[in-house]
Amino acid sequence: MTAPPPLLLWVGPLHGGKTTAAAALTDLLRRRGRRVAGLLAPAVWRGNRRAGYDAVDLLTGRRAELLRLAPPGRRPDVGPYVLLAEGLRLGAAALSPEAVAGAELVILDEFGRLELDGRGWRGAADRLVVAAAAPLMLVVRKPLAGQVAALYAGSAPQTISVGEADSSRRVLELLGAA
Repeated sequence: MTAPPPLLLWVGPLHGGKTTAAAALTDLLRRRGRRVAGLLAPAVWRGNRRAGYDAVDLLTGRRAELLRLAPPGRRPDVGPYVLLAEGLRLGAAALSPEAVAGAELVILDEFGRLELDGRGWRGAADRLVVAAAAPLMLVVRKPLAGQVAALYAGSAPQTISVGEADSSRRVLELLGAA
């Protein structure tokens, strides 16, 4: 019986470059001929103000609005933002069993408070932790890392701090791509 693929927690501070580092790691892996699937959620800026986040399918490159600042009179869904259906659909497709089949790494950006409450990408994360054939890397804010590690303790998650100089090298070694 083979061991399940590793669960990685890609951890860093709020607005600390986690998504940017995950995108750079994705590019590095692709240059080495590796297949990366999943979802990134880069910030969207309007001038000097964060306007929200997009969902980016790592396999297809498709992009859709995921979170935007709540307009006046509308109650936010998460933080100051409203969730948008198009981004949720794209994310669900990017994290589907069909999309991640054959991947050598699956990235889920970001696993946060919404997921800890059982919403957002939680269902996809739970399924991937149990059934993925490839390592799963959850992008997590540092203050939530302990809760996420406890949630998936049975999968013995490995925490990798984005701020460490060797963080990408550690992932490459785990994938046999160093």
